[in-house]
Amino acid sequence: MSNGVTYKIVEYGDGYAFVEHKDLHATSTCVPLIIEQETKSGIDAACLAGGELQALRKRAARDLVEEILENFIQNDPATSSLSLARIRLEELITVSVAELRKKNNINRVSKADA
Repeated sequence: MSNGVTYKIVEYGDGYAFVEHKDLHATSTCVPLIIEQETKSGIDAACLAGGELQALRKRAARDLVEEILENFIQNDPATSSLSLARIRLEELITVSVAELRKKNNINRVSKADA
């Protein structure tokens, strides 16, 4: 937590959400997570070093960009391209949440405020 920014994971509908709250502007951003993402991000945050999580995030981002470039810019998309792009995006979200959890010592789910 720094610069008036706090993070938490809350129960959200049938799953969870990663919430960022900025005190300065009194704004919150909520990223819905399915249970598998919440679980994997928690395990990765607990088991991997910060540098390993950063490397995984960067690799996930490159994989997503390569998928978009190859299957949406250079070629016409196919149904399989849409599915793989979704998988790549979800991988990037999961590892990014794990990295933020690690940096901010978030190791459990909070009850939703609203």
